[in-house]
Order: sequence, then C-alpha cells, then structure tokens
Amino acid sequence: MKSGALRVNSGKVKFVTQFGTRRMEFPGALVGLVHVFDLATGSLRGIIHDFYINPIRVACTSALGAKYMARSDCRVMGLLGTGWQARWHLTAMTSVRKFQRINIYSPNPEHRTRFVKQQQERTPAVEFVAVDSGEKAVRDADVVVAATNAIEPVMKGEWVKPGAHVVSISGGDRLDQRKEIDEETVTRSSLVVVNSKVQVELDEQHDILPAIKSGQVSMDQILELSQIVGKAASRRRAPQDITFHFNNTGMGIQFAAIGARMIDAAEAQGIGTRLPYTWRGRSV
Repeated sequence: MKSGALRVNSGKVKFVTQFGTRRMEFPGALVGLVHVFDLATGSLRGIIHDFYINPIRVACTSALGAKYMARSDCRVMGLLGTGWQARWHLTAMTSVRKFQRINIYSPNPEHRTRFVKQQQERTPAVEFVAVDSGEKAVRDADVVVAATNAIEPVMKGEWVKPGAHVVSISGGDRLDQRKEIDEETVTRSSLVVVNSKVQVELDEQHDILPAIKSGQVSMDQILELSQIVGKAASRRRAPQDITFHFNNTGMGIQFAAIGARMIDAAEAQGIGTRLPYTWRGRSV
C-alpha cells in the first residue's frame, strides 16, 4: 500500500553552554505527531508519536548513505554525541558495517562513560572506547558520525583521515543556526551528498553554505542521496577519497516509509488504539 505522511511538530528550545560547547537543549517532553495516509484513497491510516520514529528515520538515512559511500573495509567508527540520536546511529551504522572499535566522545565525562558502559553491555563483540576529545574520536576513524545538538563546530576537517566517510545530522535553518562541522570538512571531501539541495539554500544551512558562498564548493558538485542510492551518480571514486553526507533535513518520504511499516506491524499484532471511522471521514 502506498502511503504519504504529514508531521505536526511542537517544540521549545533554549541555548546553553556546557563544558565549553554551545548547544541546544530541549526542556520538557513535547512531541510531534505523524499522520500517515493511504495515497490510493486519501484516508488516514494512523497517527504516530514522532518521539521514537524521528531518531530512527534520521539514523536509517545516515546508514543508507554509509552503505553506498563508506569503504567496505571499515573497522573503526568515531561517534560525537551520546544522546538519543547517537544511540540510534550506533544501531543503524553497525547494521551496514562491521566495526571492531567505536570511539565515543561527549564533552560531558559522565555521559560518555555511562554511554560506553551501556553499549559495551549491549554489544560485547565490539570495543567501545570513551575518549576525552573530539579529535581522539575522529583521527583514526573510518566512519565519523556527528550526532549532537552543537551550534558551533565539534569537529575539524583536518582531523579526518584519507578514505574516511563523515556524517553530520545538524541541518539547521535561518532561525536555528546549528553547525557541527567546520568548513574544511566540506572542502576536503571529494564527494559531498545531501538529502535535499533545495533545503541547503532555503534554510541557509551553515554547515555547508559558507563553502559554497566562498566558491570552494559548487552547488553543481553536490549530489542528493537519491542519486547515490539510485546509481544515477558515481559513488566513491577512490579508496583515499573523503566522502561527506550532510543528513540535512527530514523528508516526508522518510516518515511515510517508516510510518507505514509501523502501522502494518501494529495492525498485525493488534496493538494501538483504533480511531472511529467517523473521526476520519465524512458522509456526503
């Protein structure tokens, strides 16, 4: 069944500085609601809490990019962040590459120590290492994932080794000027991929726009993830190339795909609350 999705979001944000890093903080437990529709009939199939679906769809998109852009012989991953996005990125990334060691960095020592302990218990076959700087997490990593609330760069392009694949999920806009990576991360990359090129300019996304405005990177050189997955464009050209996936925006197709699967699973298991048809339709 073909499905479409509409997300209605509610949120509150404040900006704080902790451990020398300026980042966003989300007080309370406000959530969005994802409405999933049957495209054949236009009827509402279901309404889903976005608290769990959101980090899953972000992480799955990052992993999809890594599947097609990261080297097949990756052994070390560097993860910047220990929040909910970071947790789901671990799950997604380890499903597409077999890592032997994962370096974990958070500016909060307690957070990174606790995170490493939790992940080591969950996945004993992989070595998890808490490091005390972003540079130590990145230097020897084959795949680097920045999954933070930072609004100032938490990683530098000079740390990235040849052949590495880098992911950033910040994707801010004019009012939410997040920036996880520096300009050199973009300019050193032989392949730069985004979810949506239109969104880069529309939202004036500062992770990547300065490199474009300075002329170091052309918008024509940047590809969309759909081109990579659909083989409409070349992927990694050489083993030593640095590839960069800017997971820059949420897209309706992500919510539709995951939402439809969740509703199918809920119906099969008989869980959830069934809404009366009178709430979803009208008589003529």
